[in-house]
Amino acid sequence: FYKNWLTQTFNLDENSIQVLPNIIFKDTQSLESIDIKFKDPNKKLVVFYGRMERLKGIDLLIEAIIKSNKSSCMHNILFAGVSTKIDGIDAKDYIEKALKDIPCEIQFKFNCKPVEVFNYVKNNKGVCVFPTLGENAPCVVVECILHSVPFIASDIPGIKEMVTAKYHQQYLFKTGSLSGLVEKLNETYIAPTDEVLSYDMPINEYAWVDLLSNSHNFLNKKAILSDNAFSSL
Repeated sequence: FYKNWLTQTFNLDENSIQVLPNIIFKDTQSLESIDIKFKDPNKKLVVFYGRMERLKGIDLLIEAIIKSNKSSCMHNILFAGVSTKIDGIDAKDYIEKALKDIPCEIQFKFNCKPVEVFNYVKNNKGVCVFPTLGENAPCVVVECILHSVPFIASDIPGIKEMVTAKYHQQYLFKTGSLSGLVEKLNETYIAPTDEVLSYDMPINEYAWVDLLSNSHNFLNKKAILSDNAFSSL
C-alpha cells in the first residue's frame, strides 16, 4: 500500500523500493484469556477487537449484527479493545443503544492484551472481526494468522496484502459491504494456518536483521555534511 503511494506520488521506480512487513512476536506460551462468560455459550461468538470508532467499521458491524440477528439470536457479541467517543458519547453507550432491540447478549472488555483476546476466541470457537473502513489493521490480522485465530476482515489495502491471494475469499470481504460482512458472519469459522500469511515470517525476520546489520553503510552514503546544513534520512 505505501509502496504504491510512494511510487505514484513521487514518480519513483517501484523496483527501488523493498517492502519488509513488521516483525510480529508470537507468544505461544501464555494461557491468559479474557474472563467473560455468556449465558448461552452455544451461540456463535463474534469478537470486535480494536478501537471502537467509525473508521474501524463499528457502524458497519452494528448493521451486520442487526441484520443477522433480527428474527432470532444467532451470536454472542464481545467488543474488546479501546473505547472512544462517537457523536460525543462513550462508544459503549453508543453501541448498546444501537443494539438495544436485538436479542443478543453483548459484552465489553477494555484494556486487554492481544494474547488474552486470541486465547479467548480460540477457547470459545469464535471469530475476530475487523470491518475497518479507513484505518487498516494489518498487524492484528497477521497476529490472528500466527495464532491460528479465525478472523474476518475488510479487503482494504494494507490488510489484503497480508493474506495469500487464494484465501482472500475465505477470510476477506469487500470493504464497506454490509451483505459481504453478513455473509461472512454466518459462515463456519475456520482457523488459519501459516500458509494463509502471504509471506514467510522467519525469512522476513532475517531480512530485517540483514538490513539493520548493514544500515551503517547505507546511512554513510545518504548523510550529507556541508558548511551550512546537515541533512540525513
